[in-house]
Amino acid sequence: MIINDKANELIQGLMKKHPHTLLTIGILHKGETSFKLFNKEGEIPYESHLYEMGSIGKTFTISLLAKYVSEGKMKLDDSVAKYIPELNDGKYYPTLKRLATHTAGYPTRYPIDTWGEIFSMNWKHFTGKQYSFLDYAWMDKERILKIAKYTKLKDKDYKWRYANFGIAFLGLAIANVAQKSPCELLTDYYQGELGLKNTVTTVGEKKILTGFDKKNRVKDNWQVDEHEYMSFAGGGPVTTAEDMLEWARLNIEETPSYLALAHETRATGSILGHMGLGWWLNLKGGTLWHGGNTDGFATYLTFAKEKEFALVILANVAEYKEYFPLGNAIINENWES
Repeated sequence: MIINDKANELIQGLMKKHPHTLLTIGILHKGETSFKLFNKEGEIPYESHLYEMGSIGKTFTISLLAKYVSEGKMKLDDSVAKYIPELNDGKYYPTLKRLATHTAGYPTRYPIDTWGEIFSMNWKHFTGKQYSFLDYAWMDKERILKIAKYTKLKDKDYKWRYANFGIAFLGLAIANVAQKSPCELLTDYYQGELGLKNTVTTVGEKKILTGFDKKNRVKDNWQVDEHEYMSFAGGGPVTTAEDMLEWARLNIEETPSYLALAHETRATGSILGHMGLGWWLNLKGGTLWHGGNTDGFATYLTFAKEKEFALVILANVAEYKEYFPLGNAIINENWES
């Protein structure tokens, strides 16, 4: 793996602002993998670490949707209500495809549009314990159903708008089809079907890095239990660079074959590119990608099937948006090498 001057400059800039950071970079190229690890002193001997995955977890959730579509258990144009018996009120609820492509109409932060609407609902629904009306990182079934029933949407493709809630809603439907709890379903999927032995829905006994926010304050690691469905949106899972590149390899090789269903253009209009099922598509560059952020981690994964190339960047600091230019610098230097 070649780290050019531009990439080094970006890495040094990260360490200057966030000196506690451990930055892992991994490349897969034509079946061969290589990894580098950096701290404030520069490159250090490589060892694998566990990072919070963030919203890259959405790609697993929606790949499970692709699996059930391929098996005839779900249909993309079905209403999500078909798979959630509690929503038998005759009201319109979004299709699975709209939820999977962020075109269902839910806002980015929370599915309430005005302060008046917030105060008109049961305030205890939004506060108490560790919950707030802005924080849906911990989203259980009761909250999903209450918000879904309250929010009024039209039967149409809305303008693209990234919505964590929409994936949590979708996750509830998928879990119902599987007849498993979310954590049980994901753990079986990661470690059983996909063979990603270091990817888990909660930390448990595994040693994960300490995460830091953008002000370099220590943040607690996620702890997800089986009743909290937002783990489907990527808040809970932890992973390694090795597992992320293996996930990319499975997608490149389309093994299992249903993964190909997630790579087709399903929606347009995103400022970040077209949408497949869970993946952003860069049609010009032939790449698919997703990023993620939690309170203390930032992640980025991209791959190109034709080039048999993948890149992962993992950092234990939140909101590291410079992974885009860093990724581009690394790709430009290593794409053909």
